[in-house]
Amino acid sequence: MKRAKKNRRQLERSVQIFWGWVLLVGLFAVVLMYTALA
Repeated sequence: MKRAKKNRRQLERSVQIFWGWVLLVGLFAVVLMYTALA
């Protein structure tokens, strides 16, 4: 039970990191597109 709880917390953390990277890459892509168009 304790182990499962730890794994769940780890999964949540990895998901948070994943979405953080997705947002960062998305922002970078938008800036790149904006500079390419401007």
